This record gives sequence, C-alpha cells and structure tokens, in this order.
Amino acid sequence: MKHLRTILSWQKFEEELSKIIARFPVTFITIVSAGVVLMLMIADNDFFSDDVFGRLLLTLSFLFWTSVSAVLFCESMRYSKRTGLLFNAFVVLAGSFYYVVLPHNLSGLSFEFFLTQFLVHFALALSVSFTFIVGEYIRNNYKDIEYYNTTFAYGTSIFLAVVVGVCVSLSGSALLGTIDLLFSPEWLSHEAYLYVLVAAWIFAGPLFLLSRLPGGLVQELKAGDAFMQFIVRYIATPFIVIYFIILYLYTIQVLANFSQWPQGEVAWLVIWFSIFGYVSYILSFHLKHERFVSLVRTWFPILLIPQLAMLFYAIGLRIDQYGWTVNRYIVVVFGIWLVGLSLYYIVAKQKSKLVCIPASLFVVTIIVSVGPWSMFNISVQSQTNKINHYLATGIDNLSQAEKGNVASSIRYLCQYHGCNTVYSIEQLNELLPEKNLNYWEIQEALGVTEIYAGEHDEIVYYYFNHDLFSVDGFKTLTEFNSYDSSQDNNNAFYDTKQQSLKVGDASIALGVSQIDLELNTVNSNPRERQLEGEYFDITHLDKTYRVFISNMTINDGLIENMFGWVAY
Repeated sequence: MKHLRTILSWQKFEEELSKIIARFPVTFITIVSAGVVLMLMIADNDFFSDDVFGRLLLTLSFLFWTSVSAVLFCESMRYSKRTGLLFNAFVVLAGSFYYVVLPHNLSGLSFEFFLTQFLVHFALALSVSFTFIVGEYIRNNYKDIEYYNTTFAYGTSIFLAVVVGVCVSLSGSALLGTIDLLFSPEWLSHEAYLYVLVAAWIFAGPLFLLSRLPGGLVQELKAGDAFMQFIVRYIATPFIVIYFIILYLYTIQVLANFSQWPQGEVAWLVIWFSIFGYVSYILSFHLKHERFVSLVRTWFPILLIPQLAMLFYAIGLRIDQYGWTVNRYIVVVFGIWLVGLSLYYIVAKQKSKLVCIPASLFVVTIIVSVGPWSMFNISVQSQTNKINHYLATGIDNLSQAEKGNVASSIRYLCQYHGCNTVYSIEQLNELLPEKNLNYWEIQEALGVTEIYAGEHDEIVYYYFNHDLFSVDGFKTLTEFNSYDSSQDNNNAFYDTKQQSLKVGDASIALGVSQIDLELNTVNSNPRERQLEGEYFDITHLDKTYRVFISNMTINDGLIENMFGWVAY
C-alpha cells in the first residue's frame, strides 16, 4: 500500500495539503464549505433556498480573499502564530457579520446591490497584490524588484490554477462521457458532470493556487519572465504608442472643430487605456533600461494628462446635461485617481514604488463602493435633487423638455436603485396612486414622457410634419441625409460622428442640444414620436442656415441618423 501511495504521488499530495491547512486554515475551510454547499444544491435543489444559497456563496467568496490577504499580511509583518490565529478569528467574525447584513431576500434586488458586491469582491481580490509587501514597506526595506518578482509569481500561480481547473474539468468530463457512451450506466446523470466542475473549480484550482503562493518575497524569477518580457516589449508597449497616436489625432480633430467637443464614450476609452498602461508599467519593470521601453515609461504619465483633461471635459458635459449617474461617478473618481498617479510619477523623486498602483486602486474601489460618498448615494442624491428642482413649480407647469428630464430620472432611479428611491421623494410620492408601480407606470401616472433616449441604449425615432417650407431670404434649398457623404457646393450631409451638418465647406454644430423637441406621441409606442414641423436657424461664420428635419433617430442622447433639408 505504501508503495502504491508513492506511485500515485498520494504521499506528496498529503504533504502539500497539510501545508495548505497549516498556512491557510480559514481559506481551506472556506473552499471545503463552498464545495459542500454546491454539491448539496446539485443533489437537491431545495436543500437551500435560493436566498440562503446566494448569501452563502457571497460570504464564502468574501472569506476566501479576506483570509488569504490576512495570512499574507501577518507573514509580511512577521507576526507570531498566536497573532495569526487572532487575525483568522477576526476574519471569521467579519465573514459572519457580512452574512448577517446581506439582504435576506436577494430576488428582485436592484443593479446597485450586485455592482456593489462585485466591486467589493474585486477590491478584496486586489488586496492580495500588495498585503504581502506591507511589512517591508513599514520597515523601509521595500524594493521594487522584490515586489515585481513576487507579484509576477502570484500572477503565474493564478494562471496555472486556471489551467489546472480547465484540465481537471475537461478530463473528468471526457471520462464520464466515455463511460456514458460505452456502458450507459443508470447512475450516470447530468449531475455527475456538475460534480466534476465543482471538483475542478472549487477544489483543484484554488488548492493548487494556495500551494503555489510564495511563502515570502521572491528574490529571483525562475521561469516565465522571458515570455512576459516578450509580450511587454513587442505587444503591450507598441500598443500603448499606437493608441496614444489615435487619441491625440482625435484630440487634434476636436480642437480643429472646437464647438464639437468629445462624445461621452471617449471617457471610458481613456480610462481603460490608462489602466492597461499602468499594468504594463508594472510588467515592464525588468525592461526599464531598454531605450524604447524606458521612453514609453517616462512619457506615458506626461502624455496621459491632456487625455485625462479631455476625459473630464467630455464627462462634465454629460453631468451638466443629465446629472450624476453611477457610470459618470466611476469615470470621475477613477479619472482623479489616474491624475494623482500620473502626477506622482511625473514629479516625485522616488518614482519606482510599483506597489502604489494596486494599493491606491484598492482604496479608490472601496471609496466608490461603500459609504455616503459612494457612487450610488451620489447618483441617487443628484437625480433626486434634479426631480425636486423641476417639481418645485408643479408638474403641470413644466415644459415638455422638463417633463422628459423628470421621466428619464425616474427610469434611471428605478433601473439602478429600485423604484423605492422614487417613492422616497416626497413630492412624487404624494402624486402616485399606488406603491408598486414600475418606472413606465410611474411615468404614465405622472403624465411625463421621455423625450431623449436615456442611459441604456433606448432608441427613439422622430418624425416631423412639414406642409410648407418657408425659405424667404435664402437662395438655395437642398436635401441632406446621414448616409451619402459625397459633397459639392449644391448638397449637404449630416455627420453622425461629429454631430454636425456639413454644407459645402461649412461644418455646423447640430446635436440634440441644438434642437428643441416639442413632443407629441403618435401612438402607445414610446419609441416613436411625431413632432410638428419646425425649422432651426443656425448661424455659422456670420452665415445663417435654416434646417428642416424630416426624420431622425436618437440613441443615448446622440443623433444616430437624420434626413431633411437645409436652406442657405
């Protein structure tokens, strides 16, 4: 038997498992508990209620990352085993409290709850990337090379754990499939495949990860760094340079047509590019002495500042028009984080502390997730204030545009925070006959209808009635659309990217903000609107243009296509 155990490497497995239990006791119990919970649910769907099942999984995920970070922190601080046990006990208490404060009924919860949970768990997972170095930082023994090596080793361990999970799930499923094909046993059901997935992703992958986590700082990388250097040198760094060129070409285009400032999407492009750039900044540490990589590392924070300025301008326009939302708040907060990080790497004498990137990102993520300053509290307060402002003079005294703004705020609050936030607005609560309406029913009860497409890719089609064209004082009347871009002096074209009307050599700003839509609904379909024909006189470079719109489509506050005539 002993010889058989050696052949199967079972003895080695027992040794590794013992080390894991001794080093990560709470984490090991968490993994086993998660596996048991999932297997019980597979065996009997009614074993746990859906709400209890969801709360258990969220709590176990919370415990996994918290317990790993606690162990790494204690090892970094060189605490005794007794102190380590106290930290583990605190983690268990924190997990118990987390389970208790979770909503008892998870069904029907708003987007706010699930996004908050995602960000909190992301922050906890991120804490693993810097807790192992805290002790060295406090003792003034911090070295970037040790941080880079250890972080790289952690990243490699996570990648290999995923590979282990894939291999175990595929091989296990292949074995079961072969048995089913050849023998068709009655005991083999689809639940068996689910058990294999649990074994792969709850047991095999996480346990392998824990066995690979370094027990201290890594002084020298043994493998994998050459591959990462190849990725950084020939893929990531050239990508950053090319992306910068694209962004700055767009900036030049915007400055050339100053009235056409950037669309809101550019803010997210800058955010994701910046985060990718700073991840590459960490990964390129070993190549910092190479000329090309060194130039990119030096100039990246500097060249990022103007793009962040464009980000704030673009998102500022949206906030000024529609108020604060979750997405806009995230963009602003992470934009401020990127500005602070960039200024640090520009002006600080000690620019090589790589750990400040994940550590500061952890703090920012927590800030936007919880507390009175969180993205949800700020956005609810902004939209509530917006509604109260419009209702101060009475809902019957509002213009169609103002009623449209009230309607869009009601939909936003219901979809992101739950309609209870709408009922908490005293002025609205008094006007509503029932307390269990959805956002469309609330809008209908109040007699308000959205004019512009809102925040969720809702498309609205507009049709205009023009019986006669009044073109007195104009020499030319020509038709235009947003599809045929061929131009000469006798025709026009609507550019949806620039939100402008091109007439000959002139480029005239014509977006939603330049159009005053007086709304009349054609039928019960809220996405089709019939409007009385009217014209817009727009002056550009001391020349007046009269625009008649036949029909157009607005998507997320931007004109997606437009047909009409222009006199000039």
